[in-house]
Amino acid sequence: MEKKYEFEESDKIIHEGRELTRIRALRDIPMHNIKAGDLGGYIQHESNLSHDGAAWVGGNAKVYSNAWLGDNAQVYDSAEISGNVDVYDNALVSGTAKISDSAKIIGSAQVYGNAHIYQSATISDNAKVFDHAEIYGKTEISGNAQVYGEVSIGKQTSGHEYIAIKDDAQVYDSAKLDGYGVIKDHAQVYGQSKLVGKDFSISGNAKIYENAYIFGNPHISSNAEVFGHAKIFDSNSMTGNTKLYGNAQLIGPLVEVSDNAEIYDNAVVAYLSKISGSAKIHDNARVEHSSVITGSAKVYGNASIKNSEIADNAQVYGRAYVERMSIVKDNAIVKDDIHLITTTVSNKTVLVKPRRTLLSENFHTP
Repeated sequence: MEKKYEFEESDKIIHEGRELTRIRALRDIPMHNIKAGDLGGYIQHESNLSHDGAAWVGGNAKVYSNAWLGDNAQVYDSAEISGNVDVYDNALVSGTAKISDSAKIIGSAQVYGNAHIYQSATISDNAKVFDHAEIYGKTEISGNAQVYGEVSIGKQTSGHEYIAIKDDAQVYDSAKLDGYGVIKDHAQVYGQSKLVGKDFSISGNAKIYENAYIFGNPHISSNAEVFGHAKIFDSNSMTGNTKLYGNAQLIGPLVEVSDNAEIYDNAVVAYLSKISGSAKIHDNARVEHSSVITGSAKVYGNASIKNSEIADNAQVYGRAYVERMSIVKDNAIVKDDIHLITTTVSNKTVLVKPRRTLLSENFHTP
């Protein structure tokens, strides 16, 4: 095997308690525009840099400990590779990036800027991690995914959790992700958003941003958006063109929000409820216990819906309380202090009388 480089014994440094020596090319490496005689960066010993292939350490980059650089990979500028890290294929590490522990940078992946990769994280394919991003645990970033800005992934967990960022997904700004989950397709997570997952899935063109908080194992897909200070807990789902924003909350289990529905302000939707169509729930409204809000229905004010259905163009607002399998549909309006129990209100009926409880009745205005 023809040697690719030699040690420049006159240029040694002590770094992290180890003696590193600058290298000098013994042959041309056209892939990286290296000529025989060019100086490279610093390595601790020959097992850090393969003599095969076009792999090269350039600039003032440092590779040491049990780290290994092979194939056509390149590390340059002031980047550092240490621990049991492997960098190979056509991977590139540059800037002041640091890769340590047992991380892998492979494929045509790029890590640059001041990005830090730790523990057992893997960056592969055409993925890019840059700026001040910090990646921990068993995180896998692959495909054409990009992670940048001040992002932190896996920092608050034990190192065994798994988060995958893949396809064309992007995570950026100051977003923080921990636990288990996947972000894929063209999904984006950014702003000051925080995801702490047991098995979350963000896919399609979904967006999580601003100060949104995701906890547990929700599935957010299609063109769904979660933003503002909105929160999602447990095993809920959002699909279609749905939006959750303001201080609104989804509290599981198994809340489903679909189509063009919107939930905002301080509204809460909880416990097996389903929101669909172009329904809107806002202000301080609360919908829970297997309720269904569909069509173009609106629930707002301080209204409370439990185990009931609001459909079509119906509206429930004020301090209305609708429960126990009541139905409000068509163009009906229920407002003020009306309390419905197992009651159906349909067509153009308007119930407004304050402090009135209606039990097992049927109202229909032609």
